[in-house]
Amino acid sequence: MDIPQPKARDVVEIHGLQKAQHFNGRKALVLKRVTEGPLAGRFQVLPGAKGGHTIAVQSSNLRKVHYANNIMTERRHQMCFFWPNKKFKSDPSPLFVTDVGEEWPSDENDYLEKEHLKNVHGWTEPALLSGITSQGQDKPDFQMYVDTGDTVSPINHIATTIAKLLPSYEISKASSYSSGKPIHGPCVFMYSPTKSSFFGSSNAPVPVPNLQPGFMSSNANKQWSLESLQHALQYHMTSDAEDAYRLHDNPMHRVFGGIPQM
Repeated sequence: MDIPQPKARDVVEIHGLQKAQHFNGRKALVLKRVTEGPLAGRFQVLPGAKGGHTIAVQSSNLRKVHYANNIMTERRHQMCFFWPNKKFKSDPSPLFVTDVGEEWPSDENDYLEKEHLKNVHGWTEPALLSGITSQGQDKPDFQMYVDTGDTVSPINHIATTIAKLLPSYEISKASSYSSGKPIHGPCVFMYSPTKSSFFGSSNAPVPVPNLQPGFMSSNANKQWSLESLQHALQYHMTSDAEDAYRLHDNPMHRVFGGIPQM
């Protein structure tokens, strides 16, 4: 029985490589079939990992990821892995968006997540950027992992734009990231609504009517589809996002949102 050959834009899983075993188990995007030269017959794929280079792989080492028909619209995700589009600013949408895999740490632990990105995806220096606000929200509800040690992958213009929108006090929390520095390669975009409190930056109590400490800015259990996560990313390339972040560029507003001050 003939095994169907991969085709352009298929998401595949690499397996069985002997000389480049670090790619085994990683998802990749099929770009094209090589038709000339010594690698003719292989498939040029873009691994979802650090580095801007493609690799040529035999079809026997590629296993197509069979997503259900509703994979992009089914609401069962809280994070995604996204790769920059090689067309850069002429088309800044993610080249492909996929789930982060079942092996992602189940505990919400920054250390374990960063170690996972290093050991599984080959990242050098993962940094967590917070304070990301999706469309229509008053307070931050997303975070993003970037590899500040990656300088060889294509520039991720969506991730770089998001970082530029963030206020300096959010950027300062990620010690390895320098404000304005281009972000390269794949990033992880994850839903993580922040908890508000009664304390400002000086830890002085701030009176807010009719609220209890620790209320969530959004529903922490909310599930997203890959399509809606992609739209949330693309929103940050719009003038509406620039206006919203300019309005929210205030620590108290980002803690308490649009709540009237006393």
